[in-house]
Amino acid sequence: MCQQEYHGNLYRGCGCFDVIYRGDRLDCMQPDCRASMAHAHQGYCRCPQAMITESRRIINLFRPMCDQHRVEQWDATRGRGR
Repeated sequence: MCQQEYHGNLYRGCGCFDVIYRGDRLDCMQPDCRASMAHAHQGYCRCPQAMITESRRIINLFRPMCDQHRVEQWDATRGRGR
């Protein structure tokens, strides 16, 4: 399986991971992996699509919730659900 590295912020309050940028990508060089440069098939093939695993690198760790969840919680407590 190929591996993609992501760098970002982790919000402990809600568990969200906000990607800032993508890091290195490790190629597995397998002919049956669609994400690999060594993929043998062209056009329609029956190789599984999800053969990329994620590796998350935390740059900043925040205790509160992310902005989106904070707004949703505020709206829910004020009776303005979306």
